[in-house]
Amino acid sequence: MGVDTKKVVLAVGLATFTGVALYLLYKKNDEDDELEMYAADTATSRHTLIEMVIPRNAVGFVIGRQGANVKEIQEITNTRINFKDPGGPTDDRVCVIRGKAENAQEAERLIQRAIAEQPKLLTINISVPQRACGRIIGRNGDSIREMCAVSGAKIIVDREFRTPADGMRLITIKGTEDQLSTAKQLIQTKVEEEEAMQRRIELSAANRAPRTKHKPDAGKSQGAGDQPVPTRESLVATGADGYLEVYVSAVDTPGHFWVQVKSPRAIELDKLVERMTEFYSEESNRNMYKLKKVAVGDVVAAPFPYDSSWYRAEVAELAENDSDPDQTALTVYYVDFGDTDTVQRRQAAELRTDFLGLSHQAVECFLCGVKPSGCSWTDAAGDCFEELTYAAQWKSVMAKVVRYQQAGSRKVPVVELVDTNSELDVDVAKELVKRGHAVWAKSGATGSREASPACCS
Repeated sequence: MGVDTKKVVLAVGLATFTGVALYLLYKKNDEDDELEMYAADTATSRHTLIEMVIPRNAVGFVIGRQGANVKEIQEITNTRINFKDPGGPTDDRVCVIRGKAENAQEAERLIQRAIAEQPKLLTINISVPQRACGRIIGRNGDSIREMCAVSGAKIIVDREFRTPADGMRLITIKGTEDQLSTAKQLIQTKVEEEEAMQRRIELSAANRAPRTKHKPDAGKSQGAGDQPVPTRESLVATGADGYLEVYVSAVDTPGHFWVQVKSPRAIELDKLVERMTEFYSEESNRNMYKLKKVAVGDVVAAPFPYDSSWYRAEVAELAENDSDPDQTALTVYYVDFGDTDTVQRRQAAELRTDFLGLSHQAVECFLCGVKPSGCSWTDAAGDCFEELTYAAQWKSVMAKVVRYQQAGSRKVPVVELVDTNSELDVDVAKELVKRGHAVWAKSGATGSREASPACCS
């Protein structure tokens, strides 16, 4: 029996259309039912708004890290929560909850429970050695920021507090008990690191032999010549009081002397001297680095006439010997100590490039506030100053830069020196005046050779 193909296609097409139409109709009816149900539900259960006053110190805990706590409460209660300032002179915040009445009330209950359960915030003060504060704070505050992040506590180093008797600084820590404990441990680690470094510095200084007393020539100009001006150490205070620890390394007069900063670079210097001495003590190495030419301002390797070590030295003067150039006299300034002495050209050598890296450690200084009691500084005054400052004995004193004074092409720091090694602090300038070796200078004058008064007749 034959079948009309067109009728079959039409029938299938009608059936398909009818099915789609019915699906769309039922789908619309379902959506309408849902809308009606939502409208009815809304009519029976209205949305509400609740405002809660939250103490400011609890806001962070309610919100949680990256908003975790408040997000969880919102998801559990199907509400929306945000914060606003209450207006007026108060530190509190207002928490605004929006949602169905029962949901908003549940959110309010959860927030109140979170506030009640938050850890109690505490504040403690601890004291640390002042010289450890630099390590605790770190470069540009990097170290203290890291400790705050790790512990969760707020750490504040008091810039003003210092107890002169023991050189301690106050640190305030705020946070929970666990946060305080972690922060204290982190700070103690920094203090121990600094103490270990200080012990290494002191051990290094103790192993240095005292340098035989020899007066530098204050009239010599350092830094001359065609070589680039080298990096020189500077006096940068380590505490809020402006003081830093130094060694007095060489003395011209009580008013004019050189210091080294007591820092990890002191250890680096000792290692440098050790390496140079080991290298230049070998005759073959000296021959390899023999001075072929030399000019004022050159930095060379030179022995110190009063010990067996080799040091970095800047050529300040040349006294040519035409008959034997190797015996040309070089007046050299030892850039890491401040001494000046004379060696023959054959005794010095070119400085190996890897010995150039460390900045020159000797810092030229003038003593603030005093001048000689007579026409010039006496030997007795010099001896007294060296005794008061432990000159070249590698025992530290405290220095504070008061100002800078122009001396030829150099800007020289004018400093106060205080010996804090005994029970009572000793101001070096005051002690020189007390012992009759100096008198107080007019404001702006120093005990330097440049500022000394003209000799009386």
